[in-house]
Amino acid sequence: MACYLPLSGAIVSVLLGVGAIFTLPLALTDPQAMQISEAEVRAALQTIYDPELGLDIVNLGLIYDITIDQGDVRVLMTMTAPGCPLHDSICGGAAQVIDQLPGVEHVEIVLTWDPPWDPSRMSDAARFALGFD
Repeated sequence: MACYLPLSGAIVSVLLGVGAIFTLPLALTDPQAMQISEAEVRAALQTIYDPELGLDIVNLGLIYDITIDQGDVRVLMTMTAPGCPLHDSICGGAAQVIDQLPGVEHVEIVLTWDPPWDPSRMSDAARFALGFD
C-alpha cells in the first residue's frame, strides 16, 4: 500500500508498509510536475549553436514556433539559408536536447523556408555580436 504526502511542494514521501519511507522528486509522482514549458524548451535550444556563426539558434532567430501538447514537443524552425549544409546536424542536435528534458515523450522538428530567415529575426545580442548594430 502506498500513500503520497506532499512535503514543501517539491518532495513526496512514499510510505510502504511499516516504517519504510522512500523520498522521490515530486515530478516522478505528480503528472502536473511533468509539464514542460516553452521556456524550458527555448533554454535547451540555446545550447545548440550554428558553428559557422558561433551563435545559438534561438538568438539567431531560427526558432519560429514551439508547440507543446503534454509530452509532445513540436518546433518549427528555419536555417539562415536553404542550402545550409549543417541543417541535419543542427536539427538533430535540437531534437536531442529537447528529448532529454523531463516529461518529453516525442519531439518533432519541422524545417521551413517560409518565411525566409533574415537578420531582423536575430536578438539584439546576436546583431551586436555579428556587427549589425
